[in-house]
Amino acid sequence: MAMPVRKMPEEKSVEERLARVETHLEHLGADVSDSKTELRRLAGKIDHLEEKLMARMSAVENSAVALSLRIERFKLWAVMFYIGGMGGLLFVLARGFKWL
Repeated sequence: MAMPVRKMPEEKSVEERLARVETHLEHLGADVSDSKTELRRLAGKIDHLEEKLMARMSAVENSAVALSLRIERFKLWAVMFYIGGMGGLLFVLARGFKWL
């Protein structure tokens, strides 16, 4: 049994393939330039966001320092209240046992 002859696809000429590659390179160059433009625009936005973040961080740091001072004052007040309460309790016990 004879088999039909299969036709091979025609190969394109070197010039046609080169022209196709050149058009693809032109599109790639346009895409790269668009990407560069977009990156420059985003770099400006990122710098602006960094400045805002640093301002907020300094505000949070200042409030943390203020909170730390308030906690230290509260600790002092709590210790003084504790000492006063113990002194009052000792006074009541002394009066109850007729030591005073």
